[in-house]
Amino acid sequence: KNNLAYNTEGGDVVLLQRMLSQDPAIYPEKRITGYYGSKTASAVKSFQKEYKLAETGAVDFATRKKINEIFLYHLCPEPDVVYPEFLMKKIEAKSPLPQDYAPPSLEDISTKVKTAGIACLRSDITPDLARMFADAKLGGAELMVTSGYRKHEIQKYLYDFWVQAYGASAFDAVAKPGLSEHQLGSTVDLTDASINFAGVDPKFASSKGGKWMQLNAYKYGFVMSFPQWKKNVNGFKYEPWHWRFVGVDIAAKLYAKGITYDESDFNANESPTLNVNTGGLAISADAFISAFVSGDGSEKVLIEKNKDKQLPIASITKLMTALVASELYKIDSKIVISRNSLKDKGLAGVYHVGDRLLFADALHALLIASHNEIANSLAEQGGTKEFIDSMNKKALILGLSNTGFINVTGLDPVGDSDMINHSTAFDIYKLARYIQERRPDILSMTTQKEFNLFDANAHFITTINNTDKLLGGQSVPFRLVGGKTGETPRAKQNLVVVAEVPCGGKVFSVVLGSQNNFEDMQKLLNYVNSAYMWVCR
Repeated sequence: KNNLAYNTEGGDVVLLQRMLSQDPAIYPEKRITGYYGSKTASAVKSFQKEYKLAETGAVDFATRKKINEIFLYHLCPEPDVVYPEFLMKKIEAKSPLPQDYAPPSLEDISTKVKTAGIACLRSDITPDLARMFADAKLGGAELMVTSGYRKHEIQKYLYDFWVQAYGASAFDAVAKPGLSEHQLGSTVDLTDASINFAGVDPKFASSKGGKWMQLNAYKYGFVMSFPQWKKNVNGFKYEPWHWRFVGVDIAAKLYAKGITYDESDFNANESPTLNVNTGGLAISADAFISAFVSGDGSEKVLIEKNKDKQLPIASITKLMTALVASELYKIDSKIVISRNSLKDKGLAGVYHVGDRLLFADALHALLIASHNEIANSLAEQGGTKEFIDSMNKKALILGLSNTGFINVTGLDPVGDSDMINHSTAFDIYKLARYIQERRPDILSMTTQKEFNLFDANAHFITTINNTDKLLGGQSVPFRLVGGKTGETPRAKQNLVVVAEVPCGGKVFSVVLGSQNNFEDMQKLLNYVNSAYMWVCR
Protein backbone atom coordinates (compact mmCIF):
# COMPACT_ATOMS: atom_id res chain seq x y z
CA LYS A 1 0.00 0.00 0.00
CA ASN A 2 3.01 2.32 0.44
CA ASN A 3 5.89 3.55 -1.66
CA LEU A 4 9.22 2.16 -0.44
CA ALA A 5 12.78 3.42 -0.69
CA TYR A 6 16.28 3.00 0.76
CA ASN A 7 16.33 2.72 4.59
CA THR A 8 12.61 1.81 4.81
CA GLU A 9 11.80 -0.91 7.32
CA GLY A 10 8.78 -3.03 8.18
CA GLY A 11 6.30 -5.61 6.96
CA ASP A 12 5.88 -4.10 3.48
CA VAL A 13 9.61 -4.54 2.93
CA VAL A 14 9.35 -8.18 4.01
CA LEU A 15 6.56 -8.74 1.46
CA LEU A 16 8.62 -7.01 -1.21
CA GLN A 17 11.71 -9.10 -0.48
CA ARG A 18 9.70 -12.34 -0.42
CA MET A 19 8.23 -11.61 -3.80
CA LEU A 20 11.52 -10.51 -5.38
CA SER A 21 13.21 -13.65 -4.05
CA GLN A 22 10.90 -15.82 -6.17
CA ASP A 23 13.08 -14.93 -9.15
CA PRO A 24 16.80 -15.72 -8.52
CA ALA A 25 17.80 -13.66 -11.53
CA ILE A 26 16.30 -10.56 -9.89
CA TYR A 27 17.21 -11.16 -6.24
CA PRO A 28 19.85 -13.92 -6.01
CA GLU A 29 20.66 -13.13 -2.35
CA LYS A 30 17.05 -13.90 -1.26
CA ARG A 31 17.60 -12.02 2.02
CA ILE A 32 14.36 -11.43 3.97
CA THR A 33 15.37 -8.84 6.55
CA GLY A 34 12.62 -6.23 6.53
CA TYR A 35 15.26 -3.58 5.84
CA TYR A 36 15.44 -1.82 2.46
CA GLY A 37 19.17 -1.81 1.81
CA SER A 38 21.42 -1.77 -1.24
CA LYS A 39 20.70 -5.39 -2.23
CA THR A 40 16.95 -4.79 -2.15
CA ALA A 41 17.38 -1.59 -4.15
CA SER A 42 19.46 -3.49 -6.72
CA ALA A 43 16.79 -6.18 -6.97
CA VAL A 44 14.11 -3.54 -7.46
CA LYS A 45 16.16 -2.03 -10.31
CA SER A 46 16.36 -5.47 -11.94
CA PHE A 47 12.59 -5.84 -11.56
CA GLN A 48 12.00 -2.40 -13.07
CA LYS A 49 14.29 -3.22 -16.00
CA GLU A 50 12.42 -6.47 -16.72
CA TYR A 51 9.05 -4.69 -16.79
CA LYS A 52 10.34 -1.61 -18.64
CA LEU A 53 9.82 0.77 -15.72
CA ALA A 54 12.01 3.69 -14.68
CA GLU A 55 15.07 2.09 -13.00
CA THR A 56 15.05 4.14 -9.80
CA GLY A 57 15.67 1.35 -7.30
CA ALA A 58 12.72 2.68 -5.27
CA VAL A 59 9.19 1.29 -5.19
CA ASP A 60 7.28 4.21 -6.65
CA PHE A 61 3.64 4.21 -7.77
CA ALA A 62 4.26 2.50 -11.13
CA THR A 63 6.50 -0.18 -9.59
CA ARG A 64 4.09 -0.79 -6.71
CA LYS A 65 1.21 -1.15 -9.17
CA LYS A 66 3.06 -3.76 -11.20
CA ILE A 67 4.14 -5.68 -8.09
CA ASN A 68 0.58 -5.75 -6.76
CA GLU A 69 -0.76 -6.91 -10.13
CA ILE A 70 1.58 -9.89 -10.04
CA PHE A 71 0.95 -10.56 -6.35
CA LEU A 72 -2.82 -10.36 -6.77
CA TYR A 73 -2.73 -12.72 -9.76
CA HIS A 74 -1.23 -15.42 -7.54
CA LEU A 75 -3.65 -14.77 -4.68
CA CYS A 76 -6.79 -14.48 -6.82
CA PRO A 77 -6.01 -16.66 -9.84
CA GLU A 78 -8.23 -17.11 -12.85
CA PRO A 79 -8.68 -20.85 -13.41
CA ASP A 80 -6.87 -22.43 -16.34
CA VAL A 81 -8.97 -25.58 -16.02
CA VAL A 82 -12.64 -25.07 -15.19
CA TYR A 83 -14.59 -27.40 -12.92
CA PRO A 84 -18.33 -27.80 -12.27
CA GLU A 85 -20.07 -25.59 -9.75
CA PHE A 86 -18.50 -26.57 -6.42
CA LEU A 87 -20.18 -23.89 -4.28
CA MET A 88 -22.28 -26.54 -2.50
CA LYS A 89 -19.73 -29.34 -2.61
CA LYS A 90 -19.26 -31.36 0.57
CA ILE A 91 -15.54 -31.91 0.92
CA GLU A 92 -14.64 -35.41 2.00
CA ALA A 93 -11.47 -37.50 1.96
CA LYS A 94 -12.99 -39.69 -0.76
CA SER A 95 -13.82 -36.62 -2.84
CA PRO A 96 -11.14 -33.91 -2.31
CA LEU A 97 -10.88 -30.73 -4.31
CA PRO A 98 -8.56 -31.11 -7.31
CA GLN A 99 -5.12 -29.58 -6.91
CA ASP A 100 -5.64 -27.23 -9.87
CA TYR A 101 -9.16 -26.17 -8.84
CA ALA A 102 -9.75 -22.44 -8.52
CA PRO A 103 -13.28 -21.06 -8.08
CA PRO A 104 -14.83 -18.77 -10.68
CA SER A 105 -14.71 -14.97 -10.57
CA LEU A 106 -12.38 -14.48 -7.62
CA GLU A 107 -11.92 -10.86 -6.56
CA ASP A 108 -9.93 -8.97 -3.95
CA ILE A 109 -12.47 -7.95 -1.30
CA SER A 110 -10.13 -5.67 0.64
CA THR A 111 -11.70 -2.59 -0.97
CA LYS A 112 -15.24 -3.69 0.00
CA VAL A 113 -14.93 -4.99 3.56
CA LYS A 114 -12.31 -4.74 6.29
CA THR A 115 -9.56 -7.33 5.76
CA ALA A 116 -6.11 -8.17 7.05
CA GLY A 117 -4.32 -7.49 3.77
CA ILE A 118 -5.43 -8.93 0.45
CA ALA A 119 -8.27 -11.44 0.73
CA CYS A 120 -10.08 -13.03 -2.19
CA LEU A 121 -13.60 -14.39 -2.49
CA ARG A 122 -16.05 -15.35 -5.21
CA SER A 123 -17.52 -12.14 -6.57
CA ASP A 124 -21.07 -13.53 -6.41
CA ILE A 125 -20.72 -13.89 -2.63
CA THR A 126 -19.11 -10.52 -1.91
CA PRO A 127 -22.42 -8.53 -1.86
CA ASP A 128 -23.84 -10.81 0.85
CA LEU A 129 -20.62 -10.54 2.87
CA ALA A 130 -20.54 -6.75 2.55
CA ARG A 131 -24.19 -6.48 3.61
CA MET A 132 -23.50 -8.72 6.61
CA PHE A 133 -20.49 -6.60 7.66
CA ALA A 134 -22.52 -3.39 7.35
CA ASP A 135 -25.41 -4.76 9.41
CA ALA A 136 -23.03 -6.18 12.02
CA LYS A 137 -21.52 -2.71 12.43
CA LEU A 138 -24.98 -1.26 12.97
CA GLY A 139 -25.40 -3.94 15.62
CA GLY A 140 -22.20 -2.86 17.41
CA ALA A 141 -19.77 -5.45 15.97
CA GLU A 142 -16.87 -4.47 13.69
CA LEU A 143 -15.84 -7.58 11.75
CA MET A 144 -12.69 -8.24 9.75
CA VAL A 145 -11.70 -11.04 7.33
CA THR A 146 -8.35 -12.60 8.17
CA SER A 147 -8.43 -15.24 5.43
CA GLY A 148 -10.52 -15.97 2.34
CA TYR A 149 -9.71 -18.08 -0.70
CA ARG A 150 -6.65 -20.24 -0.19
CA LYS A 151 -5.04 -22.09 -3.07
CA HIS A 152 -3.93 -25.72 -2.80
CA GLU A 153 -0.23 -24.85 -2.58
CA ILE A 154 -0.77 -22.42 0.31
CA GLN A 155 -2.89 -24.96 2.18
CA LYS A 156 -0.11 -27.54 1.75
CA TYR A 157 2.41 -25.05 3.12
CA LEU A 158 0.21 -24.40 6.17
CA TYR A 159 -0.51 -28.08 6.75
CA ASP A 160 3.15 -29.08 6.52
CA PHE A 161 4.17 -26.21 8.82
CA TRP A 162 1.64 -27.03 11.55
CA VAL A 163 2.26 -30.77 11.43
CA GLN A 164 6.01 -30.18 11.68
CA ALA A 165 5.51 -27.80 14.59
CA TYR A 166 2.79 -29.65 16.55
CA GLY A 167 2.77 -33.20 15.22
CA ALA A 168 -0.42 -35.26 15.40
CA SER A 169 -2.25 -32.62 17.44
CA ALA A 170 -2.42 -30.50 14.29
CA PHE A 171 -4.53 -33.04 12.41
CA ASP A 172 -7.81 -31.73 13.83
CA ALA A 173 -6.78 -28.08 13.52
CA VAL A 174 -5.70 -27.69 9.90
CA ALA A 175 -7.08 -29.44 6.81
CA LYS A 176 -4.98 -31.45 4.43
CA PRO A 177 -4.54 -29.82 1.01
CA GLY A 178 -7.61 -30.62 -1.07
CA LEU A 179 -9.82 -30.83 2.01
CA SER A 180 -9.99 -27.15 2.94
CA GLU A 181 -13.21 -25.19 2.43
CA HIS A 182 -11.06 -22.11 1.87
CA GLN A 183 -10.16 -23.45 -1.58
CA LEU A 184 -13.85 -23.12 -2.53
CA GLY A 185 -13.54 -19.31 -2.43
CA SER A 186 -16.76 -19.16 -0.39
CA THR A 187 -15.27 -19.38 3.10
CA VAL A 188 -13.84 -16.71 5.42
CA ASP A 189 -12.05 -16.64 8.75
CA LEU A 190 -13.27 -13.73 10.86
CA THR A 191 -12.19 -11.63 13.81
CA ASP A 192 -13.46 -8.38 15.30
CA ALA A 193 -12.50 -5.13 17.03
CA SER A 194 -13.56 -6.26 20.51
CA ILE A 195 -10.60 -8.70 20.59
CA ASN A 196 -8.27 -6.26 18.80
CA PHE A 197 -8.66 -8.14 15.52
CA ALA A 198 -6.76 -11.18 16.77
CA GLY A 199 -6.61 -13.82 14.05
CA VAL A 200 -7.91 -17.42 14.35
CA ASP A 201 -8.55 -16.97 18.04
CA PRO A 202 -11.01 -18.98 20.17
CA LYS A 203 -11.86 -15.67 21.90
CA PHE A 204 -13.85 -14.77 18.79
CA ALA A 205 -16.64 -17.04 20.08
CA SER A 206 -17.36 -14.68 22.99
CA SER A 207 -16.49 -11.46 21.15
CA LYS A 208 -19.13 -8.98 19.99
CA GLY A 209 -18.60 -10.11 16.41
CA GLY A 210 -18.68 -13.81 17.26
CA LYS A 211 -21.94 -13.51 19.21
CA TRP A 212 -23.52 -11.42 16.46
CA MET A 213 -22.51 -13.99 13.82
CA GLN A 214 -23.97 -16.89 15.79
CA LEU A 215 -27.33 -15.11 15.93
CA ASN A 216 -27.43 -13.51 12.48
CA ALA A 217 -25.01 -15.08 9.96
CA TYR A 218 -27.62 -17.43 8.51
CA LYS A 219 -29.66 -14.43 7.33
CA TYR A 220 -26.83 -13.68 4.89
CA GLY A 221 -26.19 -17.27 3.82
CA PHE A 222 -23.22 -18.07 6.11
CA VAL A 223 -22.90 -21.06 8.44
CA MET A 224 -20.25 -22.11 10.97
CA SER A 225 -18.59 -25.22 9.54
CA PHE A 226 -16.96 -26.47 12.74
CA PRO A 227 -19.13 -25.66 15.76
CA GLN A 228 -18.55 -26.92 19.28
CA TRP A 229 -19.34 -30.56 20.03
CA LYS A 230 -19.35 -31.53 16.36
CA LYS A 231 -15.83 -32.95 15.95
CA ASN A 232 -17.30 -36.43 15.53
CA VAL A 233 -19.17 -35.15 12.46
CA ASN A 234 -16.48 -33.24 10.61
CA GLY A 235 -13.22 -34.27 12.27
CA PHE A 236 -12.14 -30.76 13.25
CA LYS A 237 -12.08 -29.00 16.58
CA TYR A 238 -14.20 -25.94 17.36
CA GLU A 239 -13.48 -23.03 14.98
CA PRO A 240 -15.86 -20.16 15.80
CA TRP A 241 -14.06 -17.93 13.28
CA HIS A 242 -14.63 -20.21 10.24
CA TRP A 243 -17.76 -19.37 8.21
CA ARG A 244 -18.88 -20.80 4.86
CA PHE A 245 -21.45 -19.39 2.43
CA VAL A 246 -24.17 -21.87 1.42
CA GLY A 247 -26.97 -19.46 0.47
CA VAL A 248 -29.71 -17.90 2.56
CA ASP A 249 -32.31 -20.65 2.10
CA ILE A 250 -30.07 -23.54 3.13
CA ALA A 251 -28.39 -21.53 5.91
CA ALA A 252 -31.81 -20.74 7.41
CA LYS A 253 -32.83 -24.41 7.34
CA LEU A 254 -29.57 -25.49 8.97
CA TYR A 255 -29.97 -22.82 11.66
CA ALA A 256 -33.53 -23.92 12.39
CA LYS A 257 -32.49 -27.57 12.71
CA GLY A 258 -29.28 -26.84 14.63
CA ILE A 259 -27.16 -28.96 12.31
CA THR A 260 -24.04 -28.37 10.23
CA TYR A 261 -23.90 -28.36 6.47
CA ASP A 262 -21.97 -31.66 6.50
CA GLU A 263 -24.84 -33.27 8.44
CA SER A 264 -27.50 -32.11 5.99
CA ASP A 265 -28.97 -34.16 3.15
CA PHE A 266 -30.29 -31.28 1.09
CA ASN A 267 -28.80 -32.65 -2.15
CA ALA A 268 -29.45 -36.34 -1.57
CA ASN A 269 -32.05 -36.49 -4.36
CA GLU A 270 -30.50 -33.85 -6.56
CA SER A 271 -30.51 -34.52 -10.30
CA PRO A 272 -28.31 -34.50 -12.21
CA THR A 273 -25.76 -35.55 -9.61
CA LEU A 274 -22.09 -34.72 -10.07
CA ASN A 275 -19.89 -37.77 -10.46
CA VAL A 276 -17.30 -38.14 -7.71
CA ASN A 277 -13.80 -36.93 -8.60
CA THR A 278 -14.85 -35.42 -11.92
CA GLY A 279 -12.00 -33.77 -13.77
CA GLY A 280 -11.89 -30.27 -15.19
CA LEU A 281 -12.55 -28.76 -18.61
CA ALA A 282 -10.26 -26.60 -20.72
CA ILE A 283 -11.63 -24.93 -23.86
CA SER A 284 -10.63 -21.81 -25.75
CA ALA A 285 -13.75 -19.71 -25.03
CA ASP A 286 -13.27 -16.55 -22.97
CA ALA A 287 -16.59 -17.25 -21.24
CA PHE A 288 -19.06 -20.12 -21.18
CA ILE A 289 -21.91 -21.64 -19.25
CA SER A 290 -23.93 -24.83 -19.28
CA ALA A 291 -27.12 -24.81 -17.18
CA PHE A 292 -29.78 -27.46 -16.65
CA VAL A 293 -33.45 -26.50 -16.36
CA SER A 294 -35.72 -29.29 -15.15
CA GLY A 295 -39.30 -29.84 -16.19
CA ASP A 296 -40.54 -27.97 -13.12
CA GLY A 297 -38.43 -24.93 -14.00
CA SER A 298 -35.70 -25.33 -11.37
CA GLU A 299 -32.25 -24.26 -12.50
CA LYS A 300 -28.80 -25.72 -11.89
CA VAL A 301 -25.57 -24.26 -13.27
CA LEU A 302 -23.48 -27.26 -14.29
CA ILE A 303 -20.26 -25.47 -15.18
CA GLU A 304 -19.28 -21.91 -16.05
CA LYS A 305 -16.38 -19.59 -16.69
CA ASN A 306 -16.68 -15.80 -16.58
CA LYS A 307 -20.46 -16.12 -16.95
CA ASP A 308 -20.98 -12.42 -16.09
CA LYS A 309 -18.17 -11.02 -18.26
CA GLN A 310 -19.43 -8.62 -20.92
CA LEU A 311 -18.28 -9.65 -24.41
CA PRO A 312 -19.30 -8.90 -28.02
CA ILE A 313 -21.96 -11.34 -29.20
CA ALA A 314 -21.98 -10.93 -33.02
CA SER A 315 -24.98 -12.61 -34.71
CA ILE A 316 -26.36 -14.11 -31.52
CA THR A 317 -27.91 -10.62 -31.54
CA LYS A 318 -30.42 -11.96 -34.06
CA LEU A 319 -32.20 -13.99 -31.38
CA MET A 320 -33.32 -10.69 -29.85
CA THR A 321 -33.95 -9.23 -33.32
CA ALA A 322 -36.26 -12.17 -34.07
CA LEU A 323 -38.00 -11.90 -30.70
CA VAL A 324 -38.76 -8.17 -31.06
CA ALA A 325 -39.76 -8.56 -34.74
CA SER A 326 -42.17 -11.36 -33.80
CA GLU A 327 -43.94 -8.97 -31.45
CA LEU A 328 -44.09 -6.30 -34.17
CA TYR A 329 -45.11 -8.26 -37.29
CA LYS A 330 -47.71 -10.90 -38.09
CA ILE A 331 -46.71 -14.16 -39.74
CA ASP A 332 -48.07 -13.01 -43.13
CA SER A 333 -46.78 -9.43 -42.93
CA LYS A 334 -44.80 -8.33 -45.99
CA ILE A 335 -41.15 -7.46 -45.35
CA VAL A 336 -39.56 -5.27 -48.02
CA ILE A 337 -35.82 -5.43 -48.70
CA SER A 338 -34.66 -1.83 -48.39
CA ARG A 339 -31.92 -0.05 -50.31
CA ASN A 340 -30.04 0.71 -47.07
CA SER A 341 -30.07 -2.93 -46.02
CA LEU A 342 -28.00 -3.80 -49.10
CA LYS A 343 -25.23 -1.39 -48.11
CA ASP A 344 -24.21 -3.22 -44.93
CA LYS A 345 -21.35 -5.69 -44.48
CA GLY A 346 -21.70 -9.46 -44.66
CA LEU A 347 -24.48 -9.62 -47.25
CA ALA A 348 -25.94 -12.87 -48.59
CA GLY A 349 -26.05 -11.40 -52.10
CA VAL A 350 -29.38 -12.98 -53.04
CA TYR A 351 -31.73 -10.02 -52.57
CA HIS A 352 -32.64 -6.96 -54.63
CA VAL A 353 -34.11 -3.63 -53.61
CA GLY A 354 -37.87 -3.99 -53.31
CA ASP A 355 -37.95 -7.77 -52.85
CA ARG A 356 -40.92 -8.67 -50.66
CA LEU A 357 -40.97 -11.64 -48.30
CA LEU A 358 -43.57 -13.01 -45.94
CA PHE A 359 -42.43 -12.37 -42.38
CA ALA A 360 -42.41 -16.12 -41.61
CA ASP A 361 -39.97 -16.73 -44.47
CA ALA A 362 -37.86 -13.70 -43.58
CA LEU A 363 -37.56 -15.05 -40.05
CA HIS A 364 -36.20 -18.34 -41.38
CA ALA A 365 -33.55 -16.48 -43.38
CA LEU A 366 -32.65 -14.41 -40.33
CA LEU A 367 -32.25 -17.35 -37.97
CA ILE A 368 -31.00 -20.17 -40.22
CA ALA A 369 -28.55 -18.26 -42.40
CA SER A 370 -28.14 -15.08 -40.34
CA HIS A 371 -28.87 -12.77 -43.31
CA ASN A 372 -28.01 -9.18 -42.37
CA GLU A 373 -30.25 -7.78 -45.12
CA ILE A 374 -33.25 -9.31 -43.39
CA ALA A 375 -32.27 -7.98 -39.96
CA ASN A 376 -31.83 -4.43 -41.31
CA SER A 377 -35.06 -4.52 -43.32
CA LEU A 378 -37.07 -5.75 -40.33
CA ALA A 379 -35.74 -2.87 -38.26
CA GLU A 380 -36.04 -0.21 -40.94
CA GLN A 381 -39.64 -1.09 -41.75
CA GLY A 382 -40.56 -0.51 -38.09
CA GLY A 383 -38.18 2.43 -37.62
CA THR A 384 -34.57 1.44 -36.93
CA LYS A 385 -34.04 3.59 -33.83
CA GLU A 386 -37.37 2.52 -32.35
CA PHE A 387 -36.62 -1.12 -33.14
CA ILE A 388 -33.21 -1.04 -31.39
CA ASP A 389 -34.80 0.78 -28.45
CA SER A 390 -37.32 -2.07 -28.24
CA MET A 391 -34.47 -4.61 -28.20
CA ASN A 392 -32.84 -2.85 -25.26
CA LYS A 393 -36.15 -2.45 -23.45
CA LYS A 394 -36.84 -6.15 -23.93
CA ALA A 395 -33.42 -6.94 -22.46
CA LEU A 396 -34.30 -4.93 -19.36
CA ILE A 397 -37.69 -6.62 -19.02
CA LEU A 398 -36.01 -10.04 -19.19
CA GLY A 399 -33.43 -9.05 -16.56
CA LEU A 400 -30.50 -9.07 -18.99
CA SER A 401 -28.72 -6.36 -17.02
CA ASN A 402 -25.36 -6.81 -18.76
CA THR A 403 -26.73 -6.72 -22.31
CA GLY A 404 -26.91 -3.83 -24.76
CA PHE A 405 -27.59 -3.40 -28.48
CA ILE A 406 -26.54 -0.69 -30.92
CA ASN A 407 -27.56 -2.52 -34.11
CA VAL A 408 -29.77 -5.43 -35.18
CA THR A 409 -27.10 -7.54 -36.90
CA GLY A 410 -24.26 -7.89 -34.38
CA LEU A 411 -21.68 -6.54 -36.81
CA ASP A 412 -18.57 -4.89 -35.37
CA PRO A 413 -18.57 -1.07 -35.34
CA VAL A 414 -16.40 0.87 -37.74
CA GLY A 415 -12.95 1.73 -36.32
CA ASP A 416 -12.04 1.29 -32.67
CA SER A 417 -15.37 2.35 -31.21
CA ASP A 418 -16.42 0.67 -27.98
CA MET A 419 -20.06 0.90 -29.08
CA ILE A 420 -20.75 -2.76 -29.82
CA ASN A 421 -23.51 -5.26 -29.13
CA HIS A 422 -22.52 -6.96 -25.89
CA SER A 423 -23.83 -9.46 -23.41
CA THR A 424 -22.67 -12.21 -21.08
CA ALA A 425 -22.86 -16.00 -21.22
CA PHE A 426 -25.39 -15.89 -18.37
CA ASP A 427 -27.59 -13.29 -20.06
CA ILE A 428 -27.56 -15.22 -23.35
CA TYR A 429 -28.61 -18.34 -21.45
CA LYS A 430 -31.52 -16.39 -19.94
CA LEU A 431 -32.53 -15.06 -23.36
CA ALA A 432 -32.42 -18.53 -24.93
CA ARG A 433 -34.43 -19.93 -22.02
CA TYR A 434 -37.09 -17.25 -22.40
CA ILE A 435 -37.40 -17.92 -26.14
CA GLN A 436 -37.56 -21.68 -25.58
CA GLU A 437 -40.32 -21.30 -22.98
CA ARG A 438 -42.34 -18.47 -24.55
CA ARG A 439 -41.57 -18.63 -28.29
CA PRO A 440 -40.53 -22.19 -29.12
CA ASP A 441 -41.52 -21.56 -32.75
CA ILE A 442 -38.55 -19.20 -33.05
CA LEU A 443 -36.21 -21.77 -31.57
CA SER A 444 -37.47 -24.58 -33.79
CA MET A 445 -36.55 -22.60 -36.91
CA THR A 446 -32.91 -22.60 -35.89
CA THR A 447 -32.74 -26.42 -36.13
CA GLN A 448 -33.69 -26.64 -39.81
CA LYS A 449 -30.63 -27.71 -41.79
CA GLU A 450 -31.90 -26.00 -44.97
CA PHE A 451 -34.83 -23.94 -46.14
CA ASN A 452 -36.12 -23.10 -49.62
CA LEU A 453 -36.72 -19.36 -49.58
CA PHE A 454 -39.42 -17.80 -51.76
CA ASP A 455 -40.62 -14.23 -52.06
CA ALA A 456 -44.17 -13.16 -51.28
CA ASN A 457 -45.21 -13.95 -54.87
CA ALA A 458 -43.93 -17.53 -54.55
CA HIS A 459 -40.83 -16.89 -56.71
CA PHE A 460 -37.85 -18.99 -55.64
CA ILE A 461 -34.94 -16.93 -54.26
CA THR A 462 -32.43 -19.46 -52.91
CA THR A 463 -31.88 -22.44 -50.66
CA ILE A 464 -30.41 -21.32 -47.36
CA ASN A 465 -28.26 -23.63 -45.24
CA ASN A 466 -27.84 -23.68 -41.49
CA THR A 467 -24.49 -22.51 -40.17
CA ASP A 468 -24.68 -24.75 -37.06
CA LYS A 469 -22.40 -27.71 -37.77
CA LEU A 470 -23.58 -29.65 -34.71
CA LEU A 471 -27.17 -30.12 -35.90
CA GLY A 472 -28.05 -33.72 -36.62
CA GLY A 473 -24.52 -34.91 -35.97
CA GLN A 474 -23.31 -37.75 -33.75
CA SER A 475 -20.64 -35.62 -32.06
CA VAL A 476 -22.86 -34.46 -29.18
CA PRO A 477 -24.67 -36.66 -26.65
CA PHE A 478 -27.97 -34.75 -26.53
CA ARG A 479 -30.64 -33.89 -29.09
CA LEU A 480 -30.30 -30.26 -30.08
CA VAL A 481 -33.58 -28.34 -30.26
CA GLY A 482 -32.22 -24.90 -31.05
CA GLY A 483 -29.19 -22.68 -31.35
CA LYS A 484 -27.52 -19.69 -32.95
CA THR A 485 -23.99 -18.94 -34.11
CA GLY A 486 -22.14 -15.66 -34.36
CA GLU A 487 -18.71 -14.56 -35.56
CA THR A 488 -16.92 -11.27 -36.15
CA PRO A 489 -13.26 -10.22 -35.76
CA ARG A 490 -14.01 -8.45 -32.47
CA ALA A 491 -16.35 -11.08 -31.04
CA LYS A 492 -14.41 -14.10 -32.29
CA GLN A 493 -16.68 -17.16 -32.49
CA ASN A 494 -19.85 -17.54 -30.39
CA LEU A 495 -22.52 -20.21 -30.10
CA VAL A 496 -25.62 -20.90 -28.02
CA VAL A 497 -27.45 -24.24 -28.13
CA VAL A 498 -30.45 -25.76 -26.38
CA ALA A 499 -30.49 -29.53 -25.91
CA GLU A 500 -32.94 -32.07 -24.54
CA VAL A 501 -31.51 -34.41 -21.89
CA PRO A 502 -32.63 -37.83 -20.63
CA CYS A 503 -35.68 -37.92 -18.36
CA GLY A 504 -36.85 -34.45 -19.34
CA GLY A 505 -35.45 -30.99 -18.91
CA LYS A 506 -33.08 -29.05 -21.09
CA VAL A 507 -29.46 -27.97 -21.04
CA PHE A 508 -28.69 -24.44 -22.23
CA SER A 509 -25.06 -23.91 -23.24
CA VAL A 510 -23.24 -20.78 -24.40
CA VAL A 511 -19.65 -20.14 -25.52
CA LEU A 512 -18.41 -16.60 -26.17
CA GLY A 513 -15.05 -15.40 -27.49
CA SER A 514 -14.05 -18.84 -28.79
CA GLN A 515 -11.29 -19.77 -31.20
CA ASN A 516 -13.47 -22.63 -32.46
CA ASN A 517 -17.06 -22.42 -31.29
CA PHE A 518 -18.25 -25.80 -32.58
CA GLU A 519 -15.28 -27.67 -31.14
CA ASP A 520 -15.65 -25.89 -27.80
CA MET A 521 -19.39 -26.57 -27.68
CA GLN A 522 -18.88 -30.22 -28.55
CA LYS A 523 -16.38 -30.56 -25.69
CA LEU A 524 -18.69 -28.69 -23.31
CA LEU A 525 -21.72 -30.89 -24.05
CA ASN A 526 -19.73 -34.10 -23.86
CA TYR A 527 -18.22 -32.91 -20.59
CA VAL A 528 -21.53 -32.20 -18.83
CA ASN A 529 -22.84 -35.54 -20.10
CA SER A 530 -19.95 -37.45 -18.53
CA ALA A 531 -19.46 -35.26 -15.43
CA TYR A 532 -23.04 -35.73 -14.24
CA MET A 533 -25.26 -38.75 -13.68
CA TRP A 534 -28.46 -38.29 -15.70
CA VAL A 535 -30.61 -40.73 -13.75
CA CYS A 536 -34.33 -41.14 -14.38
CA ARG A 537 -36.19 -41.29 -11.07
